[in-house]
Amino acid sequence: MKVIKNGKARGIEIEKGGKKKTFPSIRQALIGTKLMNEKSSMNKQEALLRFKRNGYKVILNEKPKKAVKSIEIKTTDLKKPKSKGEFSINKLIGDEVNRKLLTDKLLKKVKTPTVAKDGFYVKKDTWKRLIIDLLVLRKNVLLTGASGTGKTELAQRFAKAIKSQIEVYDMSAFTDATAGLFGSHRMRAGTSYFDKAHFYNTIQRGGVILLDEITRATRETGNHLFSVLDDRKVLTNPYSESDVNNVANVNHSCMILATANEGYQYTGTKTLDEALRQRFVKVHVDYLPSKIEADILIKRCGISKEDATKLVKIADKIRTRCKNESLNRATSIRELIDAGDYISCGETFLDAVEWSIVSGYQDDEQDEIRDLIKQFG
Repeated sequence: MKVIKNGKARGIEIEKGGKKKTFPSIRQALIGTKLMNEKSSMNKQEALLRFKRNGYKVILNEKPKKAVKSIEIKTTDLKKPKSKGEFSINKLIGDEVNRKLLTDKLLKKVKTPTVAKDGFYVKKDTWKRLIIDLLVLRKNVLLTGASGTGKTELAQRFAKAIKSQIEVYDMSAFTDATAGLFGSHRMRAGTSYFDKAHFYNTIQRGGVILLDEITRATRETGNHLFSVLDDRKVLTNPYSESDVNNVANVNHSCMILATANEGYQYTGTKTLDEALRQRFVKVHVDYLPSKIEADILIKRCGISKEDATKLVKIADKIRTRCKNESLNRATSIRELIDAGDYISCGETFLDAVEWSIVSGYQDDEQDEIRDLIKQFG
């Protein structure tokens, strides 16, 4: 609880660890405690919340317009202003503590995407797993499967269904774990300051976070993520000079998913460290049933049932040969949608397949795929 006293003299008194300090203004107190740099600004409400998050007790002495009695304001009355990416899980799950009842409630409330409405399909069991793992049990989820099976879009659809922002991080781009996870030192007007990374700020806001292609992350990145993904729920920045700013607490409403393309054909990937893998529960995403995949092409591309069916049959043939290791990789739903888009623009079926599917394979594989396609006209 914070106590705000209306008195004659202006000023602010803060206390932490039994030590008290007095400043002439809130701004000076923020700067003096390194909670804000001199070139920044912050309203009173934000300032009080920042003091609270960093463990300070605050007493404000403000000059009133007229004499009034001292008043007490509970911290729950100081509502944090909303910002992009914020998400309150309490609004979704309420105060239900019985896991079975909560699961049943959420299965009715969080609607499964459909082909007719969304042009997207997910198995009911897979959708149920996401609800139980992310919303009820509060676990981290690793989506596995071949490239192009819709893992990233599934995470995006889930975030949309629960009305949450989603932040997607390409883990292959985190070549520098320090800059990607924490931030970097910069200079401004001759003064050095630590510019926090987007990830560092996002985990403190909450909502859905997707670590895309986590098997491409560096080992150093994975090691730093351990404390974010386990019960500690914290990211400690060893590179910040300020003790106040070097710890990011993961927001209680934060839901973390990761994707992994597993298989010999995915160059650049690494075997996921066992300690990192155990911090996730695994949900496998497979290719869609043929009829549903054709329906999605019809819905999203506006092509005929005949063309959609032929595209899916070609993909099925290629995927079978990939399993038998005759071809290096399978055809993804993304490539089929590309082909459908070309067809919808008036291009011939064969040209559409050549541009979207055949061109993505190695030279020595293209002739094999062309021979396979000829039987479909």
